[in-house]
Amino acid sequence: MSSNLSSDSSCDSIIWNCDRWLPPTYTWRTLDNPSPDISYAHAYELYFCLVGVVVLFSLRYLIQNYIAEPIALNYFHMKRNSFRKSRWNNPLLEKTFRNNPYPTKSSVQDMAKKLDFDVEKVNRWFSRRRRLDQPTVLDKFKQYFWKTCYHVTMFTWGSYMIYQEGIFPETMKCWKPYPMHIPRGLFWFYMIQIGYYVKEIPMHVFEAKRKDTVIMFTHHVLTTLLLSGSFITNFLRIGLLVVVVHDAMDPFAYTAKVLHYAKCDHIARPMVAVLFTVLAVTRYYIFPFYVLRSSLVELLLAYGCYNPFLPMSWQQEHAYSIPYLSYYSIFNGMLLVLLVFSVLWGVGFAKIGLRIARGLTAQDNRSETEVSSDDSLEGNSVGNVLRREFTFIMYLLCVQYIVT
Repeated sequence: MSSNLSSDSSCDSIIWNCDRWLPPTYTWRTLDNPSPDISYAHAYELYFCLVGVVVLFSLRYLIQNYIAEPIALNYFHMKRNSFRKSRWNNPLLEKTFRNNPYPTKSSVQDMAKKLDFDVEKVNRWFSRRRRLDQPTVLDKFKQYFWKTCYHVTMFTWGSYMIYQEGIFPETMKCWKPYPMHIPRGLFWFYMIQIGYYVKEIPMHVFEAKRKDTVIMFTHHVLTTLLLSGSFITNFLRIGLLVVVVHDAMDPFAYTAKVLHYAKCDHIARPMVAVLFTVLAVTRYYIFPFYVLRSSLVELLLAYGCYNPFLPMSWQQEHAYSIPYLSYYSIFNGMLLVLLVFSVLWGVGFAKIGLRIARGLTAQDNRSETEVSSDDSLEGNSVGNVLRREFTFIMYLLCVQYIVT
């Protein structure tokens, strides 16, 4: 079956011009399967990511409710939020809350008079009611347990695919031969990864709002576009490498979160040190000096294209062509933005590390506003400090590129 882009008319179009998206001398028809035993990536196959979405939603429900919840209740003695079924239900206050969760002082006084309550009692009701909209410890444990299972599985799977393809540290193999036969394992790895980010995009609308919600929403949208773009243009090896390099820290980050909510901080603390080490090696060494270098330089060398990092006179002597490559500009531009984000996030990590080393509170202003304010009711305990710390670490999402 041929791709919906595999036609000569597609090569003449403004958007899908072959010179913009494919290496020199290649056309979309090149990506037609030459035989039943050889399969190339096609644009229409992206519909299979919807299968990934359905599978991930099903697995998430099963793992959270039939594995994570029994473990949390039976082994770590967590409790469900009893306030949901308590005597605090009040029609007047509930109606006011739905209109404005943060009523003014005068409004609180008026409601206190109507209900014959103390003002303090009304304020306490609104504070507790707001907490109902925030995930409980049990909810967070279930959420991060699922994410740990997912990222451990995908990182292991992706690492095996890199070993099988032999593209690290010999990153030049990411570009030749082209087009590449896509094994079924790599195909479904891509579909599930794309499906995961497609699933995560609407979750930002329903989950508790954070100060970085817009950034993370944009991050997931760009990740989806970049993964899809590398799939359509048949540059799957470099996409695989970028995803796995960025995802390397996720298993440690989510596992640390799970251990923290299970009150196993004696295990979670050392894992943070491991997390910092993995972050430094993958984000600040492997990504810029192997992956990004390959995408910026080796890609052009592999196909004899103009290279902005080499002298023009030398390239003219060696008969280098100078095509306009849209995928080169767009993909590498986003990868460079990802690198900048990683550096900025690394600065935040360094500040947290310094504060912890000095014995100070590691505050995370990226957390939910209401959770932060409610935590002040409980005091700045070690648990709260670790929770803020790990929340910041987790939302680093790495990978992801803005990726791919």
